[in-house]
Amino acid sequence: MFLEHELIKPSCIERRDYQVNIAEAARHESTLVVLPTGLGKTTVALIVIADILRDSKGKVLFMAPTKPLVQQHTGFLKENLLGFEPAMFTGEVNPRERAETWNESRLVVSTPQVIENDLDEGRISLKGVDLIVFDEAHRAAGDYAYVSIGRKYGGLVLGMTASPGSGVSKIAEVCENLGITNVEMRSELDEDVVKYTQDIDVQYVAVNVQEGMGPVVYLLRQIYDEQVKKLRAFGFLDPKKPATTRDLLEAGNLIRAKLNSGKKSYQLFRAASTQSVAMKVNHAVELAETQGRGALENFFEKQVREGSEKGGSKATRDIVKDARFQQARTLLYGMERDHPKLEKIVPILKTQFLSKPDSRVIVFTHYRDTCDLVTQMLEKEPGFKPVRFVGQASKGEDIGLNQKEQKEIIEKFTNGDFNILVSTSIAEEGLDIPATDLVVFYEPVPSEIRTIQRRGRTGRRRAGKVVMLITRHTKDEVYFYSSRKKEMQMRRELDSLRRKLRAKRGLPEEPFQVRAPLTKANLEDMMAEKPMTDKEGLSKKVAEKRGQKSLGQFELKGKEQGVGLLVSPRVSSIGLAEALSGGGFSLREEDLECADIVVSQRVAVAVRTVNQFIDEISDGSMLSTLAKLKHEYLHPILIVQGEPEGEGVQAGNAAVFDALSSLLSEFHMSILSTHNPAETTSAIVSLHKQEEVKRGKDGRSLQTTLDVPSRQLFLVQGLPNVSATLAQRLLERFGSVKGIADANVEELMRVEGIGRVIAEGIHTVLRKKYGEEEG
Repeated sequence: MFLEHELIKPSCIERRDYQVNIAEAARHESTLVVLPTGLGKTTVALIVIADILRDSKGKVLFMAPTKPLVQQHTGFLKENLLGFEPAMFTGEVNPRERAETWNESRLVVSTPQVIENDLDEGRISLKGVDLIVFDEAHRAAGDYAYVSIGRKYGGLVLGMTASPGSGVSKIAEVCENLGITNVEMRSELDEDVVKYTQDIDVQYVAVNVQEGMGPVVYLLRQIYDEQVKKLRAFGFLDPKKPATTRDLLEAGNLIRAKLNSGKKSYQLFRAASTQSVAMKVNHAVELAETQGRGALENFFEKQVREGSEKGGSKATRDIVKDARFQQARTLLYGMERDHPKLEKIVPILKTQFLSKPDSRVIVFTHYRDTCDLVTQMLEKEPGFKPVRFVGQASKGEDIGLNQKEQKEIIEKFTNGDFNILVSTSIAEEGLDIPATDLVVFYEPVPSEIRTIQRRGRTGRRRAGKVVMLITRHTKDEVYFYSSRKKEMQMRRELDSLRRKLRAKRGLPEEPFQVRAPLTKANLEDMMAEKPMTDKEGLSKKVAEKRGQKSLGQFELKGKEQGVGLLVSPRVSSIGLAEALSGGGFSLREEDLECADIVVSQRVAVAVRTVNQFIDEISDGSMLSTLAKLKHEYLHPILIVQGEPEGEGVQAGNAAVFDALSSLLSEFHMSILSTHNPAETTSAIVSLHKQEEVKRGKDGRSLQTTLDVPSRQLFLVQGLPNVSATLAQRLLERFGSVKGIADANVEELMRVEGIGRVIAEGIHTVLRKKYGEEEG
């Protein structure tokens, strides 16, 4: 079914109810439209523009941040709008010609800088403009041209974005600057959008820091720590908390502000140089940990070149002269392998092209050096046709791409001359890049806007896949949790804002429908007792023959006898302690790091209320807690208790479902939803019964002798800091206890979950002579 409108070309654009509904609202009130990439924001604009041109005699101004976007929108309108020829304004069009065209045209597509300049110079006026469309409206902040235009206008506005930002103040600033009084938001969860969306399979691939990079990072951190200590002494950093990149940037701003105000002194100049050294070395550490040898080598070479130049900065000269920098450089050049991420990319892409030979793939990288390295590596693989795709800026040997070159590359990518686009942030927004089958994040980005835009490059007309590479225990993890927190916060804030705006206008709240990947029913089904397998039935018969009660016969002891249960103090804060005691348990409280209830040596439970769960997902602590829980216990379980409270309940439900789906895919963890402490207690009782079945009356295993695999697991668990899960991974990796004993520290560290401290502890215990003193 196609859109039907007097001014829209027939049989060209699919009619989608949510686009028509949003356009109807935007036709009557200044509206911010928030739609994920690929859901047709431009089509919404087309409908509103057609209505305005049909029903009024005024002009329509359509603005977009870049020339390629302006060209793209102009082409779209020419192709689909009847009776009106859009005029295109860019800086390349003569100002006098723009003034004449403005007077003659009813539809103008332009970059905002051109309109701002023409308004300031008096060449044009917004009088008689009946609609202004602001594409990528999240840019309407600070001193961006959108802001001054929005404040001068005062008429009907249509703002469009995939993500306006996560904070209330950011969203409010955009709305205030553009005069927006209504928000129309849709996501893949909304009922009227579901049928137009495709599934996106999101996978996270965790890797360790590059082998051998530890000593390099150690030397760089020594330099960095010295600079931080100096900045604290100068009074530009808080001595009571660890310095972050943001702290360093703020310190730099404060130093420069003082210098610019005329307060110049030797100490201020020293502080400025120290801050510059800290920023450079901090950047080097990030490259070492998340990008690898190649990117760090390029950075080192740039510092050496700059330090030897006549106009090189003092900060760079100080870094290059430092003996630790020279030592790190020597160690780096001695490495043979590069970052594990580079090793992961090739098999990921090969798998994609084997399953779908005509695939289109985008690999996003944050840094141009990494973009170059990845492109060069992929060029060596048969069947891969990669192309480097970067912005226009050039610096030294780092040559950018002009808009003509960018357009040619996109056309060749569309036609199949290239099948892999290795891109920096230039491909995240705006450009008319065809739908892709796979998007690879070489690293997470801390911005929720950029994360949404990257992910939106796939899953448009067909199912897509996203793979995110994350280096463990580095800024990659920090950025990953940060963007996830901001994205969930943005959803809640937008829904709350939309409902408040509707209430202010006296309109009823719209029903919030979600397509939930999980429901309470199917979550509980995961934990429900399943029919016994033949093997389980046989085990039951053996147990009964030995005099053990079956699960159906088993009952918890009375409260006076009390079954012992180890719990954390957190269970009292959610009203669960009393319910557990009433269920026949004798509670023993201990400060447990990740578990709330320890059912057995194998099974532990983390319990959260829905609101606690949302908060901890938002700040990243939940994922960290569950990772530790999975590391410590063979069978970790998460129980989410109760219902969301307060404002944003519907959005909270959506966020819970989204997060639970993610946990299932990332941790393969059993999850149960309960209404109240009583239901949670019933679940714990059931779990305790199941674990009792596996033990004899004296709490020991029913087996009279351990089989060989069990003995091997028992032995390996005796090693320092080795849990049951790690023991299993070690044996799977090395095949036997002897294989573990023969492994060196670096080989042990390749096992998931084992860092240098654990590896060195295992290595030492297996080699130290009995009775030998520590030393």
